[in-house]
Amino acid sequence: MSENLDELSMQIRIAIMVSPMPFLRAFAGTGVRRRRQSIGSLEIGERVSKNVSAMFRFYENGRRVEREELADFLAQHLLAVPDATAKQVTDKNSDVRREAIDAVAAGLIKALAANWTISYEPPTPVLPGQGVKFHS
Repeated sequence: MSENLDELSMQIRIAIMVSPMPFLRAFAGTGVRRRRQSIGSLEIGERVSKNVSAMFRFYENGRRVEREELADFLAQHLLAVPDATAKQVTDKNSDVRREAIDAVAAGLIKALAANWTISYEPPTPVLPGQGVKFHS
């Protein structure tokens, strides 16, 4: 399970890193208004949920958690990230930025694991010719 959590962590970190800078700045409070805005957390939560839903499923008492519910959950936890850590997500120093993103990802994984059962379910690859029917 540890390697699966490492994969989940990587997927979360990638989704945060490739989020557009305006949303990262809104999340961090480093944009024009200089205060954190919920739109940043909502958008990043949506992007993370889309990214991790490709390979992971989340269950609550046997019920599969839908992607929208996952996005809302992630957004709420992103809003709870301390201001200092959130600001470091947009730091110009890549080492500081990486550490902050790692801390955010670790917090999200901890929250996900505490609330839901995490299941690693990668998609089945489609092989050439699979599903192709020839008519005679």
